[in-house]
Amino acid sequence: MVDQEEMEDEEFESQLEQMIVENGMLIQSVMNILLRKGIITEDEVDRELETLYKELGDEGEEPAGE
Repeated sequence: MVDQEEMEDEEFESQLEQMIVENGMLIQSVMNILLRKGIITEDEVDRELETLYKELGDEGEEPAGE
């Protein structure tokens, strides 16, 4: 039997995953609008996404030597 805390954790994780998907779709839509209007270029998008992924990958990691 699953206890209440585990159910809440699973529900929270499910809601978090759904929010990530929805936010990703929103970001993709905004990016496509900006590209179509010529406000940004694909190269700029690629650079920004690369920076974002690096920042996300660095979260939670402690600097070396600490």
